[in-house]
Amino acid sequence: MAASRDFEDFVSARGQALQRFAFLLTSDWAIAEDLVQTAFSRAYPRWSRIEGAEPEAYVRKIMVNTWSSWWRRRWRGEVPVVDLPEIEDRDSYQDIDRRHALTSALA
Repeated sequence: MAASRDFEDFVSARGQALQRFAFLLTSDWAIAEDLVQTAFSRAYPRWSRIEGAEPEAYVRKIMVNTWSSWWRRRWRGEVPVVDLPEIEDRDSYQDIDRRHALTSALA
């Protein structure tokens, strides 16, 4: 139980600093909160090994690795918009109609 108490102390002491670090990575507070929670959930099972060393550096590394994998998986192909742009579409039969009209007029 001492390990879980030490982990709770770490979270309460360094949670806000890690939240700010996550915001610097993501530029979004909601995603930053998710990132911090994910990092804490990944660090907790290994806490007995990492608490003696540099636990904050370890958690930050978890955050960077997690964010890079989230960023790679995110699809950026289209951006939703309220109004669709007006795009003129070329009529594929327009040239045929003109040619037919010209041929009829010349006949």
